[in-house]
Amino acid sequence: MTGNSITDDYCAAQKGVFKDNNLFAGKGGLKAMGDAFQKGMVLVLSIWDDYDVNMLWLDAPYPTASAASQSGIKRGSCSTTSGKPSEVEGQHGDSSVT
Repeated sequence: MTGNSITDDYCAAQKGVFKDNNLFAGKGGLKAMGDAFQKGMVLVLSIWDDYDVNMLWLDAPYPTASAASQSGIKRGSCSTTSGKPSEVEGQHGDSSVT
């Protein structure tokens, strides 16, 4: 999968590599997102952690039962032992967004 811009085809290819459901396409893809932007939006930020899988799906090899060399598994450079909520909350419990 290569590309230098985000298109509906690129998004579909990415979902295929990660073997994820393409819910984005089912909701109208980039056209629907563009239409929503035209109506106006508010940026909302949230700080959270993940007690189910330690947010490994975001930036580590995931699912952990698959080989990191398998396409779509290595999602970043973090270790599969990282992201434990007890550690995140203990070390960064005073985090905030302004």
